[in-house]
Amino acid sequence: MNEPDDKIKKLSSDLHAHEGYDERIEDILNSLPEKSISNKNKTHRAVKIAAAVAFVMAIGVFIISQTQVKAGIFEVFGKNILSYLGMDSDTTDETGVHSHKVHTESHPDLTISMQEVVMDEHHIYLSLIVSASSGVEFTKDVSFAYFGVCRGESYNPDDLIGGATSCEMLEKINYEGNENSAQYILSLTTEDKLQDGEKLVAFFHDLTVDPNGPAPKTLVEGKWKINFLSSVTVSKKKVIETDRSISYPFLGKNAHVEKVSVTPLGITIRTDISEVPYDELGVSDTRIDMTLLLIDGSEIALSRKDGSALKDISDGSIAVESKGDKTYMKYVYTFKNNINPDMFKGLMIEGVKIS
Repeated sequence: MNEPDDKIKKLSSDLHAHEGYDERIEDILNSLPEKSISNKNKTHRAVKIAAAVAFVMAIGVFIISQTQVKAGIFEVFGKNILSYLGMDSDTTDETGVHSHKVHTESHPDLTISMQEVVMDEHHIYLSLIVSASSGVEFTKDVSFAYFGVCRGESYNPDDLIGGATSCEMLEKINYEGNENSAQYILSLTTEDKLQDGEKLVAFFHDLTVDPNGPAPKTLVEGKWKINFLSSVTVSKKKVIETDRSISYPFLGKNAHVEKVSVTPLGITIRTDISEVPYDELGVSDTRIDMTLLLIDGSEIALSRKDGSALKDISDGSIAVESKGDKTYMKYVYTFKNNINPDMFKGLMIEGVKIS
């Protein structure tokens, strides 16, 4: 391998992007005001269309039918982001999940107010209120054509935080006298580790009807950004350093689970796949059967070789990292419904129990 020591190379592909997404987002981001590009050599692109490779590689970003998976959460949505996550303020001490309230707005043409943030090291949920003129009709299929989160204070493709993102309308509301307002949740699941106190910026482009459909219709054209500081609000976490003497089969070699971190929002799994030649990863089917085991005997399917539906997972991000002479695969999954990290018992990977 010609990569220098400690350089991390990540392979990422969005398996659900519509045709032309890659080229259009590059044009848009390049047209936005940029701060000076950082000197670090970062090869993880935000979105990479690789249709020919997508069917044989399970490395990338995926969103598992957000509308269907999160239907149960939408039904219990109240007036704050904890309700969206299926919790309430009375249970925050028990679950370890708190919200950080903010109030930031972006103009013109459309007003975006950020109300609350819930996040851990790999998940962000932003509660937004979008207000528009009476000529804009908010419906469930109205969202932004492009959106995401960057590190720093401005839009810089080099600082884009890759991962699975969604921005969905929950309900129409009357906000500070504007009856034509709607509440949105922007969510991000990323394999990148989010640090407390980082400067972040959420960006939005073009309020659009059916932005991922065959005939999107722009309602309000424009670019908006909201700056905020990251604030890890999830205090409950369980970290497990696993026994490396236990291996599971991966592409004809042995792989080891090094570390598992579980929060109420999701799970992060870091595996050592150094026995597999790096060049094989880009041309091989890397999908595996992986199941989360809970102490009450229940199970949560995290991934399946056959691509079958995952009813308890809403989205996820998978990346390959090279560091020195080691190669790692990092899996990050978001739970449909929050769980107590203390319920974690172990993993079943390719028929091998790991705890």
